[in-house]
Amino acid sequence: MIRAKSGTKIIIVDETEELAKRYEKTPGTSDFYRNRREVIMISNDPLHLNMKDVKVQTIAHGDLCCLSFRELF
Repeated sequence: MIRAKSGTKIIIVDETEELAKRYEKTPGTSDFYRNRREVIMISNDPLHLNMKDVKVQTIAHGDLCCLSFRELF
């Protein structure tokens, strides 16, 4: 596990369900995305008790989801 200095801002970016649906029809990515077992959901619930300043937003015209937070140790 990699640890960041306490209070460091962490940013995670991933595709949204809308982009994944387009990838289902794209050669080279269709096999991976077509066989997904779960729908991609965006949540702003803190994933960990030590998270603060949690922010979730869609970016890139709704294709990507950006989760940012600060983790306190």
